[in-house]
Parts: sequence; C-alpha cells; structure tokens
Amino acid sequence: MTLRVARAFSRTASGAAKRPGALSACLPPLFLLFGVACGGPVGSAQAAMAAAGAYDAGAVETLLVTAERPAGGGPVTETHHRLRPVDYERFQPRSAADLLQRLPAAHLPTNSRGETLVYLRGAGERQSAVFFDGALLNAPWDNRYDLALLPAAVIGRAAAASGALSPQYGVNALGAVALSPPALPREGGEAVVDLSVGGAGERRGQAFVAARAGRLGLLAAGGAFRRDGDALPAGASLLFHQQAEDIRLNTDQTRQNALLRGEATFDNARLAATFLYTDGEKGVAPEGDRADARFWRYPQARTIMGVVSGDAAIGGGSELTGAVWAQAFSQTIDSYPNATYAVADARQEDDDLTIGARGIVNIGLGALDLSLSANILVSDHDQTDTDFSADDAGAAEFDALAAGDQARRTYRQLAASIGADAEYALTDRLTVDVGAGVDRVDYVETGAFPPASAIAKPVLRAGAAYRIGEGVRVRAALGRKSRMPTMRELFGAALNRFLVNPDLRPETVTTAELALETTAGAADLSLVVFGQDVDNTIDQRQTDGLRQRINLAGSTVAGVEVAGAAAFGERWRLAGNFTAARVRRKTGADLTGAEEASDRLAERPGLLGRAALDYDAPGGFAAGVEALYTGRAFSFGPDGDLVALDGAARLNASASYALASGAGRDVELYLAARNLFDATLFNQAGLPAPGRSLIGGVRIRL
Repeated sequence: MTLRVARAFSRTASGAAKRPGALSACLPPLFLLFGVACGGPVGSAQAAMAAAGAYDAGAVETLLVTAERPAGGGPVTETHHRLRPVDYERFQPRSAADLLQRLPAAHLPTNSRGETLVYLRGAGERQSAVFFDGALLNAPWDNRYDLALLPAAVIGRAAAASGALSPQYGVNALGAVALSPPALPREGGEAVVDLSVGGAGERRGQAFVAARAGRLGLLAAGGAFRRDGDALPAGASLLFHQQAEDIRLNTDQTRQNALLRGEATFDNARLAATFLYTDGEKGVAPEGDRADARFWRYPQARTIMGVVSGDAAIGGGSELTGAVWAQAFSQTIDSYPNATYAVADARQEDDDLTIGARGIVNIGLGALDLSLSANILVSDHDQTDTDFSADDAGAAEFDALAAGDQARRTYRQLAASIGADAEYALTDRLTVDVGAGVDRVDYVETGAFPPASAIAKPVLRAGAAYRIGEGVRVRAALGRKSRMPTMRELFGAALNRFLVNPDLRPETVTTAELALETTAGAADLSLVVFGQDVDNTIDQRQTDGLRQRINLAGSTVAGVEVAGAAAFGERWRLAGNFTAARVRRKTGADLTGAEEASDRLAERPGLLGRAALDYDAPGGFAAGVEALYTGRAFSFGPDGDLVALDGAARLNASASYALASGAGRDVELYLAARNLFDATLFNQAGLPAPGRSLIGGVRIRL
C-alpha cells in the first residue's frame, strides 16, 4: 500500500485544491543577467506523456504517494518542490539525472565510478533517499542509486523534500526525492510512440499505452536507448585519457526499460501494483588529470522492482496508507589495466535483494492530525571478486581483504524506524507540528569482518506555520536526525581502491529553516533560509595511494534558497530557482598534509541556479530556453589535495511543431540542444560534464 510519507497540498474528493500557501513557490532572484528561479509552481501535475490524459483531479498531491486527504496547508517542517512534465519534457532529458537537475538546490554530478547521484542543499549524497512510486530506490548496501540508469520516460512527476523531515521517510532519509510513474487517463485509452536520434550516435525509442475502464486502470511502457558516448566540451583539455575524437573516452551506454502498472479503485480504498525493469551496460570515463585513474566498465547493471501500494479509509475520519516492495539490483564491474579496455584484469559482481514495507495510520481528531508510522527494510548484498591475472589459468578468485579467503562475501542489514507526528491547528492562522521516532540499523552479516554493533538514533522535529494573509505564509522548523554508515562505507574495498574502516560513526544532523511562501494569481514564490550542523561528517582521505573513509569533526551548511514560477497570459511561462550555500568542515585534527589547510568539502558548489522561459504559440509551435548554472566547487586531485573547479553556465534550447492533429491523434516534431554553447563544467577533478549535443525526433499520440 502506498504510504503518505509527507503531507503536502491536498485536494478534496471533488478535486478543489486547498492551498493557503505555496510550498514550491519562490521569489525571483537576479540570476545570471536577469534570472528567475524555477522550481515549478505547485498545482496539478500532468502525466509524463500527454497521451496519458489529464491529471486525475480527485487525487491528492502528496510527496511520495497519491492518497486522498482533505486537510490543506502543506507540511509545516518541510520544504517541498515539484517538477511537472512542462518543466522538463521539452528539453528531452535522457534519464532521471537529467530531469532532476531542474529541482531547486539539487546538484547531480557524475563521479569517478560513473554514478550520477543527487545532493540536496549541499548535503552528502548518502543523505538523500530516492523513491519510486513510494518504494525506496536506493540500494541499502550504499544508500545510493545511479540516476543515469533510470529513463526519464518512466517518470510522470518528480518532487523533493528538504528540511526537518518526518520519521515516516525511514532510515537515512535526511532529504528525499520522489519519482512517480506517468498518470493514467481518467477514462478511455491512449498511446504514444516517441522516436529520436542525436549526436554521438544517440538513438532512443519509447512507447506507452494507457487505459482506464470504470474502476480499473492499466499502463504499459517500454523503450530502449543507446549512445556512443558523451560529447567532449571544447574547453576540456585533459592531461590523460582524452581521445582525438569529440567523444569522451569510454562513455558509451545502452539501456532497455519496461514499466507495467495497474490500479483498482473502490468506494473507500485504492490498490495499485507497479513493475519496473531497467537493464543496460555502460562505460566509465577515466579521470583525465591522473595517470592512475580507474579503468572500469559496467557490462551489466539491472534493476527489477515490484511495488504494491494503496490506501483505505478505516472509519472515524482515519485512514491507512502503505507500501510493500521488493527490489533486485545487480551489477558487474570490470576493471582494466589501461585505457585500451582490451582485457579485464579483475571483476566485481554485486547482487542486492531488498524487501521493504512502510505503513501509516492517519487519525483525524478535530483540529489534531495524528500519524503513526513504521518502516522496515531487509537487504542482502552478495559480492564476488575475481582476479583474472592471479595465476596461469587467468581466472583465480580473490578477496580484497585477505588472499586465500573465499571470494564470495555475503552482507545483510536490517533497517527499521517507528515514529509519530502530530499537527495541530491552534487557530485558523497558526499551525504547529511535532514529530519523534527512532531509526535503527542492524548489521546482521558482515562478510569476513567481525560482527558490528547495531546503531539506534532518535528522530526529532518541531515547527510552526503562520498564515499572514491570503496566500502568504511564514514557517519555521527545527529537526535532528542521524545518517548511519552504510555497509559499503564500513566494509567495501572497491576492487582495491579503498582501505576499509569498520569503525566509522554515524553522522548526526541538526537542521533548521525559516521560510516565507506566497501564491498570487498565476505566480508561486518562496524564500527559504536554511542551515545544518553535522557531527562526525563522513569524508575521505588518501593513504599510501588508496582512499579511506573517515569521520571528520563535523561540518556546517548555511544557505538561502529561492524558487518560483509565473505564467503571463496563455502563451508565456517564466520559472527558475537559485540556491547559495556555504559548506564547511569544522576544524579538528581529522586530516593531514595539504588537506588540513582546507575547510572545504568535495563536490559541494556554492551556487546553483536555473532560469527558464517557455512559449506556446498559436498553430502548434512551441519553444523553450533555459540556463543552468553550477558555481565554484572543490574536488580531490591526484595527490588527495582539494583543488578548485570553476563554475559554468549551460544553455539548453528546444522547439517543437504539431505537424498534424485531429481524429484523436497528432504528430509532433521536436528539436532540442543541450549545452548549446559547449560550456565546460567539471563534475570532479578530471571529469568534465558532457559538451554540446543535438537531438531531434517525432512523437505520435493516438
């Protein structure tokens, strides 16, 4: 059953929106020349494909699930931002990573393992939980998921939550990103076929069929994607591993995907089942600033997930919502001795199986809204390391910890949380919200390592919101939550690239924010001042040529976030977001050498922003332009020192034309340019982001 992990803007059964204040709104800042910020206004989210029909107005927009709840006002202690297809679809994102870079305060760099991860508000990537249809997408082994593996085509809506999060999100969720499948039509059936080609051998094909008959609905989708590699930006002059062509070395990718979703609605309940499948292979760009870069390829990376979700009224103004799911994630990493990628010298095979469940009982007692929640995750990680050069046979197995031990290791963890949240309307203007819970992680099996002690930490939060006037609200929140070390951080050697550290301690994060939110006509605006104080921040150091995860004394984050959107008539739409954050580590004898002189944390840009302008002309023509800005950041150089990465602004543009329409079908031609002026942005030292690329295609709706 799909659980409502956060209370957002709700709709009554008749579909009337109750929005005293806009959560994803914002104040337009000056960005670049005249920027406005973009997080997309709060409101009805459209289906990811137009063929799926209009948004079901009887549904309630909650962060991780759709469930009916007539109370309005939005969450008191959390900041929510939403993306609708209109915010990103015309720019033809290839993956969830491309799509989510439009969220306020979201940074999505690709690391030296080839993984594209999400950082929210300058926090660490393992502090962000990513959900798909209410189920955790992160693999608990490392509490991360490579968002480049998930096609944008299977996403209908996206949202993010930051601030003092409820215990309903579960263990290690200090920030949350929620991805939802495309919505079903309210009645009838429709279909869409989307075909495109682009530079660097990019080819993509997607097809959707969606239908609803009475109480039953069904969505089926499938597609494939291929590219020869990422375009190398003109300004990237790398010391090593840069081939003469315009394609970045070893960045090819192929991917297949399928999505099946069925829904059944009853008088007082709803039940849904979702099946997600993605599979592919890809190369990993080697760092271009060091001769000893890792030379990796993923010949296989597969996700299979099933989710059963629902909600039901249980009488007395109460309801039950929840979800159960199973995820099988597997990947193979081949390591090569050099940049020819001719013969692999080592292989790591990972198999993860996770079973999860979450449930909430929501009880309405007049002005008091009480929620009781529980989460549980059981996850197994099986890993086999093989050294192809260990003996004359060329296929001897090895273990990175101790030669001669079994090569196959099994790790298991149990993560659970319980919590209670209470929201009380003191007056028609003032609402308070408090929550408390406990997060616990048990490291049940630890491979060849000694047993590790379980960790249990409290979750606490409190906040208040005051409605100043019609559509204007101010709120304040304070929370405390911990992020436990993942089993990969404790025990993972990554094909002899890391020294293990089983003594890592959990990060404890205290979060505070003060927000002003307003909705006026066709505009949504918000301003949020936020801060974090982190004890025992987990970071890295370099020792004898290897990396090792360690606990710093701690770190701090202080920033401001503005976001918003406005419509001008029926043709123009302006949107944008801007985040400035100061991320520093606390002083302490954590690091040695040159690193000790720096108080920076790696891959945390000081500025992030987006400004976008869309135009829908009469006669079927539409166009859009957006600027994405990533500010100065720091990254670990070849010697383990922090080096500066310059900021850059990238411009994307798009145009489309409805070639034919009528008789229930239309044909649309589109063209999109990514990074139009070929700006050079480094995600990490020696790892440039893609340069300019063009894509053109046709979308047929039936």
